[in-house]
Order: sequence, then C-alpha cells, then structure tokens
Amino acid sequence: MQENVLSLCSEYTDLSEEDQIFIKNYAAGLPAIAEISGADIFLDCLCRDGKSAVVVAEARRTDGHSLYQEDVVGKMAFPDNEPGVFRAFQTGKACKELRAVTQENVPVQQNAAPLYTESGKLAAVLIREQSIRDQLAKNRKYEEVTQTNQRLQETIASLEEQPSADAAERQYMAVQLREMSHRIKNNLQMLSSMMSMEARRCGNAEAETILNKNVARILTVASFHDMLTTLGAGSDVFVRPLIEKVTQCVRTCIPDDGCDIDFVITGSDLTVSAGMAAALMMAVNELLTNSARHAFPGRKTGRIEIKMLENPPYRSILIADDGIGFDSDAKHVRSLGLSIVDATVRDKLKGVFSISSGMNGGVSARIDF
Repeated sequence: MQENVLSLCSEYTDLSEEDQIFIKNYAAGLPAIAEISGADIFLDCLCRDGKSAVVVAEARRTDGHSLYQEDVVGKMAFPDNEPGVFRAFQTGKACKELRAVTQENVPVQQNAAPLYTESGKLAAVLIREQSIRDQLAKNRKYEEVTQTNQRLQETIASLEEQPSADAAERQYMAVQLREMSHRIKNNLQMLSSMMSMEARRCGNAEAETILNKNVARILTVASFHDMLTTLGAGSDVFVRPLIEKVTQCVRTCIPDDGCDIDFVITGSDLTVSAGMAAALMMAVNELLTNSARHAFPGRKTGRIEIKMLENPPYRSILIADDGIGFDSDAKHVRSLGLSIVDATVRDKLKGVFSISSGMNGGVSARIDF
C-alpha cells in the first residue's frame, strides 16, 4: 500500500517528494484508525487539475460491514459526489456529517479532515465514511406515513363528495376510515404508555431518559395523526394549536417532582401544509423536550417562549428559555435530538436551524423556513 501511495501521488499530484513521504507514513496508520472508529477510512489527494481528487490509501473496517466491494485506491473523487472532501481542501477546515456518494454509488455520511505537513502545507484529506442506509429507510418510512395520512383524508373527502344516491354507503365508509384512524392514534398512545411504564421501572437513569424522549416523540406523532383526521383533504394546518399539542405532550414527560414550566406561545398564527406541519411538529417537540430536560436543573419554575414570525417569503419559529444556557462543549448540544431538528429543518422544510446561548444564560433556537 505504501508504494502505491508514492506512485499515485507522483502520477496525479504536484506534491513534493517530502510531502509524499509524509502521506505514505500517515497511510500506514489507517488500519488502526479504521479499527478503533468502526468505519471505512481513506486518504485523498488533490489532483493537478484542482477539479478532482485521487484515493491514495484506504483501510476498511474489519467487522465485515465495509461499504465497499472493491479496492478504490487509485479511483477518483469529484465535488458533486463528495462535497465535504473538496470543502476541506478549499477551506482547510474539517467537514462533519455531510452526505456523499461513494465510487460504488453508495450513499454515505462523510467526515473529512485536512492533513498538514510539518511545514504547514495541506497535503491530503482524511475521510471517515459510514452508511446512511438506516437513516434513508427511516426517512422513507416517515414519508410513507405522511402519504398514507394524506390518502386517508382524500378518500374521506371523495366519499363525502359522491352523488347522494350512495349517501348511506359513503357515510358507512367514512365512519370506518375515521374509526381506523382513531385506532391508529390509540395504538400509538398505548405504545407510549407502555414505554412510560418501562421508563419508570428500568432502574437506569440514562435508559429512562432515552425512553421518555421517545415517549414524547410517539405522542407527537399521535397528536398530529389526530389532527389530520379532523381535517379535510388539502387543508392547511394552523401552527398555534399544533404547538399547543406539542407542549401538552412535553408536559407528560416531565417528572412529577420536576420543574413547573410555563409554555408561552406568542406571535401571529401561521398556516402550513400537512407535510410541513408534520416536520415542524417533530422539530418543535425536540427543541421543547431539550429545554425542558436541560435548562432548569434544580429549579421549581421555568419559562419557555415559542414565538411565530412571518416575513414573506420566509417564516420563523423562535424557541427561547430562561434557563442556565449551555457550554458549546456540552454533551446535549450535540445530541441526537438536535441532529434530528437540523436534518428535519434542512431536508423537510428546506430551511435553516440555529441555536445559541446568551451570556447571562438562556437558550434561543430558531427555525427559518
């Protein structure tokens, strides 16, 4: 592998002999990095044309779950498929959790970090790749649920609009569909109740926290499902009652001896499509749950304001608490919940999510879409 590094660098790059030796020596440690990180690891060098990069070394994970079937050393990477790699080359800074497509057309998540020689020259980019198949499958499932809800509403509406000669049949089918939707909601609520019981009995604080967070997520989905059932096909959803439902769900997950939180909803009400409403509900739920669990340690009362703003063509949801704020290195700042918010806002709302902490405490989160 080390000799391949030198020959590939000589063939495709303008790196000096000293730089090539630096890369060769670094490549020798890739297997250890792959082993400890449980991911596929690569070294890419920028080609002379500046428009492509060549894979000069690789190390695959050893647990049999590598994303690759063939050796990719010597193959090319391009900006359209691997934007994080080229951003690292251009900015000299690390890029984290960006989507990319491998040389074998597999969707992955990449972390890319620039490698500098002792003289300070950016010689290569170190790449860590992991599969996002599970994430994509979850996204497809989420879309299927939304589409199923939409078809349910359309079916109910079409039944209501058919000629009066079939009135009895239309009414019967509409009742059956609503009953089915009601049972789905009840099943979701039953599932959340079972998880709440498990959370109280598990005897592990970390597991209890995770279960309670998932309870809030399930209750949010159930509330949204109930809301869709009461709407006609194609109806827009008012955001204020949506947020009120979310706050109710979050309250149910606060321990009896926890903080008494005052949820204040302000601003002009907004209306959004059913698809956007689902995404907003999930994002707002994660943010409110995050504040409720982390903002008020040791306190008896707290306040969280949810403000709606409309500045066409953009709309915003601001969520601010009067809690302790956070350190940028705090664990919950990089939590799964905030990752869900960021991905939901970016992918489902085509918007931007930001979060900050004030000098005197408190956290402000903003969704612009």
